[in-house]
This record gives sequence, C-alpha cells and structure tokens, in this order.
Amino acid sequence: MSENVHSSLGLNSRWKQFRHPSGRRIHIAATPEEHEKLKLELTKSEPDLEFDLCIRGSPEHVQVIRELKAHHESRRASIRENHTEIYNDFEHIESELSAIAAELDMLTDHHVTLDANFSKFGYSAHLRTLDSEDQPASSSGASSFSELSEASKQPGMNVKFWKRPVVRQYFHKGLLWRSKASGQVASFELFIDLLYVGVIEAIGHTASEHATSSALLHYLITYAMSAKMWADITNMTNWFETGDIMQRLSILFFLLCLLGFTVNIANAFDTSYTAMVAFYLGERLLQGVYFAWVAIWVPTVRGPMICQSISVFVIAAVWIGSIHVEYPARLGLMIPAVLFDLFGSMGIALVMRTFQQYNVSEAKTRFAQFMKRLSTHFEFYPAFNIEHRVERNNTFIALVFGYSVLAILYQNRFSVFASNAIFGKACLSLIQAFCFNWMYFEIDLLNMNVHAIRRHYVSAWIWIFGHLPFIMGYTLSATAMSKIVLAHDVSHADEGSLEKPYNEESVEYVETGLRWFYCGGLCVALIFSCIISLSHIYTVKADARLTREARLVFRSGAAICILMLPLVSKERLQSLALVGITCSIIIACLIVDLYGLSNKDKDFWVGGFSQKEKQNTKYKAHCKLDEEHKIQITENLEKGHKTRIKDILRKSSGKSSSRVFHWTDHHNADTHLAA
Repeated sequence: MSENVHSSLGLNSRWKQFRHPSGRRIHIAATPEEHEKLKLELTKSEPDLEFDLCIRGSPEHVQVIRELKAHHESRRASIRENHTEIYNDFEHIESELSAIAAELDMLTDHHVTLDANFSKFGYSAHLRTLDSEDQPASSSGASSFSELSEASKQPGMNVKFWKRPVVRQYFHKGLLWRSKASGQVASFELFIDLLYVGVIEAIGHTASEHATSSALLHYLITYAMSAKMWADITNMTNWFETGDIMQRLSILFFLLCLLGFTVNIANAFDTSYTAMVAFYLGERLLQGVYFAWVAIWVPTVRGPMICQSISVFVIAAVWIGSIHVEYPARLGLMIPAVLFDLFGSMGIALVMRTFQQYNVSEAKTRFAQFMKRLSTHFEFYPAFNIEHRVERNNTFIALVFGYSVLAILYQNRFSVFASNAIFGKACLSLIQAFCFNWMYFEIDLLNMNVHAIRRHYVSAWIWIFGHLPFIMGYTLSATAMSKIVLAHDVSHADEGSLEKPYNEESVEYVETGLRWFYCGGLCVALIFSCIISLSHIYTVKADARLTREARLVFRSGAAICILMLPLVSKERLQSLALVGITCSIIIACLIVDLYGLSNKDKDFWVGGFSQKEKQNTKYKAHCKLDEEHKIQITENLEKGHKTRIKDILRKSSGKSSSRVFHWTDHHNADTHLAA
C-alpha cells in the first residue's frame, strides 16, 4: 500500500488527484462548479470505486493532506531507524536542494506581483491566488472565479455586448482567493472622479450660502447620498469584471443619474427634493438589478448578491415614502434610509461571516439543519481588491484636496501685490491644503507594515467608513474657506479690487456659523486622520524621536484647539487672524510629525550636511580604460593618493584621440576616486 501511495503523487506540485493511505482515491476540484461537474463524471465513469472529492483549500482538503503527511513521516522514521547513515546523507542533500529551489522560485516572476503587494500592504497568511493553469481545460470557460481570459487581456480582442459576470476575488472559509495581478483603475473611473468635483462644489456651495444647523444637516445628508453613489460604482468595478459593452452602458446611465442628482442639490429640501431622490433611486435600483443579475449567472455568490439586492429595493421603498411626507417630518425617513444605505453592507457582511462560522456538526435540531442548508449559500462572497480600492480612494482624496485649492481662487480687477489681505488668506489656505496632502499621503503612510484592509475586517471597516467624515469635514472647511478668503473685515482687503462676481461675494464680516463650519470641519478632518492612521500597523522604529501615538495625541490636541476658535468673538478674531492661526496649527502638526519621524541619533536641522553624511554618499561610474590607466589608478589608490576624474580624462585625451571613455552617470569633474 505504501508504494502505491508514494507513486501516485505525481510530478505536479498542486495535485489534482492522489491516493490516501487508506486506499481511497482523492480528487481535488479547483472551484465549486468544477466540484459538481467532476462528481457527476466520476459517478458515471467509476461507479464501483471508492473516492473522495474536495475543494482545494477547504478544511477537508487540508485534513487529507495532513493525514498523508503523517503517513510519510512514519515511513521516514522507519527508514531512519533501519538505514541511519544513508538517511542522514540523503536528508542533507534534500535540504540543500529545497533551499536552492525556494531561492530560484523567489527569483522568478511567479511571485513578483504578490511580493510587491505584500511589501506595500503587508503580508497575509490567508491570501491565495487563482491561477489560470489550475483550471482544467474542460471547465475554464464556465468558471466564474478566474482571472481574465487570455483573449480578454489583449486589447481589441474578445469584445462582447453582454457576457457572464466574473468575480475578481472572493472569500471562502476564511481564505481570500484573488488573482496575482494587481487591480488597475480604469479610465472611466477617473472620468467619474472628475465629475465628482462638480458634485462636491455644488454640495459645499449650497451649505456655505446659509451657515446654519439646518444647512449642516442638509449638507451631511446630500454628501452621504453622493458618497454612496460613488461607493456603488467603486464596488461594482472592484468586485466584477467590467469588460463588456452592457456594463459600460450601465456606467453611462450611472453618470447621467449623478448629473441629475447634482443639478437638483441647491433646492433639494424645498422644491427639487423629488427630482433629487428620483435620480438617486435610479442609480440605486440599477445597482439592485445588477446584483440580481449576478445572482442568476454566478450561483456561487447567489446568497450575498440576493441580500444586497433585497436591501437596495427595501430601502428604495423608504425613499419613495419620504417623497410623500412634508419637511421636516420626512427627516424621520431620510436619516434611517441614509444610514442603512451607508452601513447596510457592513451588516450583510456580518451575516455572511456568521453563516460561514456557524458550526452544525453536532447539532440535531431543525433550526440547526435549516442554518446548515442556508449557510451553503454564503460560503463565497466577493472581496475588495486592495490595490484597486486604495488607488480609487487616494484619487478621490486628491480631488478633494484639489477642490479646496480651487475654492479659494479669485480674480483681481487691479494690480494687487502680496500686501493684500485677501491674497494673504488665499496663500495661507494653499499652505494648509499642502500640509494636509503631505500628512495624508506621505506622513501617515510612512513605515506602514500592514494596511487596515489586510489587517482585520474591523480595521478595514474603520478605514473605509472613517474616510467619509474625514472628507466631509475637510470639504466643509474648504467651502467655508472660499467665503472667508473673500471677506473684507480687515485692513488691506478692498472688495472693490475684486472682479465680478467675486466682489459681490465679499462679505463685511464672517458669520459665526461660517466660522464653526470652517473650524469644525478642520477638527473633524484631523481627528479622523488620526483614526485612519491608527487602523494600520506600522513598523516601530526604535530610533525615532517620537512614537506614532505621541504624534497623533498632539494632532488630536491641535484639532481641539481649532474647534475652540469660533468661541472668540468676530471683533477680536478677524478672518485673517483666524486663517493664520489655523494654518499655524496645521503647520505645527506637520513639523511634529517630521521631527518625530527623524532619527534621534542624528541632527535634525543640518544633519544632511554633516561629514558623516558626506562619507555615506557614494558615487559609481563605469568606463573603459586601457591597461596603462588601470595600473595607474590602482597604484594611486594603494598609495592613498587622490585621483580625480578630470585628471584621468586629460591624460587619456593627450596621449591618443582614438580612446573613448564611456560614462554611465554624470558626476562632478572634481570627484575623487579613493579607496
């Protein structure tokens, strides 16, 4: 029996079939679809033989591999006992060959993409890759869990009007299965983000016109609705392949709904509420229909897709009901509907995790049997592609920062120089936006070891949902800043110097509500930047001047200080002083971050010009020299003499004009060649 077990393993490292020590033949299926197909084929072709069928990566698969391992370990122990000397020599050779094989495997391009992924977002032991070579030829065309086909990877090939949706990555029994290739942001997604700049401008401008508590509530609701529309299109392109023409047309329909939603924001809570909700529901119902379509054609994710679709249609009914209720009573329907739209997906994910972890192996009740049957529909559910999700999020954040710069632009009627207070406030606003961009994209990502999405599902939700108040707060402060910059409540700020329509928007003093919008928005943005940073795992540097926690505590304290500024009367704290103080606080946060990240054993201010830093700087050049010059350089280096590049070139050019020296890098001619 042992000989048969040993010989049946084959040469393929990812076994399709092998014999168990008990004599049963084990067949491995790559996907649930292949499992059902292979089961029917084996039942017909080998009705009298005993066999087991497992899905690769399942607990059953792991168990039989462990049993096979235990069998061979017992055989190894027997050989060691009977042939000790020969066994030790063979074991040494085998270990050396294994180390060499592992090194060669890492040097090839087989793991290059995932290694880059791990180095950027952190390692995960629960990550598996879907390789096209693992799919049997008979089922590769029907599988909904695979990389794009070879034809679809070629530009202009395999274009179809409508085709079966393809799940890019998914969870199954605690493992994440995905393609080795990184997710790329499509061109139409960048086009959508550019349209969102207009959405942000419309929402922010409406809120800043009347800085009241009701305007703030309207701002939060409309911003949350627009954020949900952005999340819908992001999830659709992240979860599923978008290569057919029909999906592109659905994206175009989404853009039209977004445009209709945007043009009805200004009077959304007065006369254009019905139109705004109609366009919003048009996009949401399209999402629900799409999920139902996926549930039909991809049965392995039918359970999660049906839940997503049902949730869309149920909440759509609530939105329709809010149209027939007068304001402010309709807020009782709007607020729960918005909250469920935003966080409903998190509840569905919790339900799916509960089903996947439900243990009914020893349960005998009817409820347990019902849960067992129901859990089979939730074994698979789509997962985020981390590269695509992070890149989409970074692009949107960059557009929000860009909007804050766009909001402070104005035009002068006459020649105005730096002494103008309006120009000074605009400069401070630009510096403030630059500091935020620096802290978010560089400081908070420096030394990151494990990204929040890869760390844990709770940290992933914190990262995803934490960006919403961060963006809301920063956008609110940017819209208030556009009004504060144009205010002429200080000297050297003449509204007559502004071109139309900016002179008409210039106010004599900044309202208290606008101050709260500005300072409160900055406070929320700073606080949630700390929360987002805490969701990641960082590499701890023992030589850093300050820990991450200490820097974030300072940033949180700075946020509280900014929040207290509106308590000062507008007579004592004019617009220029307000912007100057907030900008100084943001700069202080940046300085603390930069100083805290620096090495405590090195000089922070002029350490880059020290003699030790100069010695650590090395130059390299490659040139072709004859034997005479090689000997001369070697002798000079051995004697400790300094040889400069320009001396070598001068001597060589004086002897013969036929000698040509090739330099791969440009260096100063006074650079010394020293040992």
